[in-house]
Amino acid sequence: PSAAVPRPQNDSWGKQYSHALFKAMSHMLCIGYGQQAPEGMTDVWLTMLSMIVGATCYAMFIGHATALIQSLDSSRRQYQEKYKQVEQYMSFHKLPGDTRQRIHEYYEHRYQGKMFDEENILGELSEPLKEEIINFNCRNLVANMPLFANADPNFVTAMLTKLRFE
Repeated sequence: PSAAVPRPQNDSWGKQYSHALFKAMSHMLCIGYGQQAPEGMTDVWLTMLSMIVGATCYAMFIGHATALIQSLDSSRRQYQEKYKQVEQYMSFHKLPGDTRQRIHEYYEHRYQGKMFDEENILGELSEPLKEEIINFNCRNLVANMPLFANADPNFVTAMLTKLRFE
């Protein structure tokens, strides 16, 4: 079936414009309008309205899906934004290559590609839960320190909670 919409030259300017707009929207939005082309002006305008609503819903769906995917790894994105600032700082001050490399290694070691506001996160937790997490995070430090080898676990916990983490 032909997709052409009849546009007699005798029609009014408004009708001709409506048909032209309809045809342009059909091609631009890559949306078909069914088996038969709309016949009257009401059909043409309702079909165009339907196309606009459909394209808008599709665009909103794609936008929401994209936002959801980006929000899944927000800490990684924060780290990348922070590191871009660091790179701009290093470029602005024309730091030597070996210094830049050490700064890069520091950030990789310090943040491991992720960025969290650990102080804020731990500050929201109950004291026992906070202590448990700090003990877990510092287990390698405690295991390698002779000072803590035979110390009372309560003393170790008290010491660890006083430390400032980097």
